[in-house]
Amino acid sequence: MAYWRGPYLYRSKREGRRVVTEYLGRGEFAGIMATLEAEDQAERVEARAAIRAEREAQLRIDRQIDALGDLVRLVTRATMVASGYHTHKGQWRKQRHGGRE
Repeated sequence: MAYWRGPYLYRSKREGRRVVTEYLGRGEFAGIMATLEAEDQAERVEARAAIRAEREAQLRIDRQIDALGDLVRLVTRATMVASGYHTHKGQWRKQRHGGRE
């Protein structure tokens, strides 16, 4: 991100854990550079907002799919139990005639 300090233009950037300040210039050149830097920053902000919106939309879809999966598991379980099956070590097995009723 570029910023003015008097008639001079500087840019701060991160290198590892440190923040390094870089001198870009002064005068008319610095003004043009500041304008270009501001436009680049606006584009990056807009791109991050679009990515965030897409991620939120995907999360909504994932939650709907999870809810539908829960409903399918519930209906399947109810159908199997109503048909006389039970679970044994994670497997559906037909209830024997002498078992639980």
